[in-house]
Amino acid sequence: MGDNPPPDITAHTPGVQQGNSKGNYEKQPGHNPDGTSTAERSTSIDANNRNPVLATLEPDVEALLVNRARGARDHFLVPIDDPFRLVALIRTNWRGLTGGKEVWEQIEGFFAELSQKSKTIEANEEEATWRI
Repeated sequence: MGDNPPPDITAHTPGVQQGNSKGNYEKQPGHNPDGTSTAERSTSIDANNRNPVLATLEPDVEALLVNRARGARDHFLVPIDDPFRLVALIRTNWRGLTGGKEVWEQIEGFFAELSQKSKTIEANEEEATWRI
């Protein structure tokens, strides 16, 4: 990754203009003809080129679920309903500004369950270790 900052901190990408663009944004990188957009729109990074496993995901069936909370560095290829289960868990149990002890225990339990059900695959040294 070279000089790139860790992905869980805010950073400006060199060469990317900050602020709102003027003009026809549909022609800018990351804007799709159907009105959707990709991460490339805001970061100028084509995630599929940097991480080839993303191109293998079945649209609307599989998802990449990344756990970066509290120092974790876990990546899971999961059925599309797993991220929705996690969102539901967080939305129903979050209390106050930090979520509260109970929600964090449930989040840790959610990822522990995923880890127990998953198998580890390794593509090569340049790519992350994935669990499916």
